[in-house]
Amino acid sequence: MLSPSHDGGGILDWPEFSEYPPGTGTSALPDQVVASGIHLYNACGGSHSNLLPELECPALLLSILPTWVESVGKAGGDVNGTALWGDAATHTQVWTLPITCKPDMNARAIATKPPTGSYSGERKTVKSTMWNQGVTYSVMDMTAHFFPSKDSKAGDRVFYNAPPVSYALLGYPVVAHYLAVEWVGKLFVSVASQPFYLGSAEQRAIITSLTALLPKYKDPKVLPTGAVWRDAPCSQWTVYGGCFYKLVACTLRTGALFAPMKKWTNRRAA
Repeated sequence: MLSPSHDGGGILDWPEFSEYPPGTGTSALPDQVVASGIHLYNACGGSHSNLLPELECPALLLSILPTWVESVGKAGGDVNGTALWGDAATHTQVWTLPITCKPDMNARAIATKPPTGSYSGERKTVKSTMWNQGVTYSVMDMTAHFFPSKDSKAGDRVFYNAPPVSYALLGYPVVAHYLAVEWVGKLFVSVASQPFYLGSAEQRAIITSLTALLPKYKDPKVLPTGAVWRDAPCSQWTVYGGCFYKLVACTLRTGALFAPMKKWTNRRAA
């Protein structure tokens, strides 16, 4: 595996290994956070990398506007300053303004007398590998703690009573949010928090709440090394030491399938 910032390093974006579901896989995140994640998922057409370049998902900037603001033309259209403000925004006493510029947000305040206020917006590109990098480093931290390597080789094949979960902090650069990375055969990646300023009281409160959602892990169950495994459709099974073991291919499980399992497990725990 290569770093996501290198050519050929985007292996964790392959659907066989990772999934970015509109909701969460197993984590019981607040409904408003799940709703925000679903909104972003739908806005970007199901591709997280589309959220990061400024020319993609132009409708996001216009999705919520004050009542005293109107959009001009279509989102992502070829709208320049002249189309937005005409001759009213060409000069001040000091400057000649760049009226031929093309703002990312094709919106303006509705003309009233006296004015109600003024409004504008801009989106700037973030490197498209940002989410992948956060997921990659979460995988490395989870490997070190849940599946530690030994002598430069893979560690024991073990299973826990609950999926390993990592929280990845993404900063843009001073406004940030968390991702939840859940390792259930494949990786389920979802938005785990509302945005906040780095270093703020909101960040402290959010990570405290997310910590409370982490499962209470027990000692792992080690898969028997001396067992004879039998193949079945998309799975393997064995009986060893009086126990039945079955391994199911991770490609058969999606975030949408795990969500009802999570609710059923939570009801049993209650």
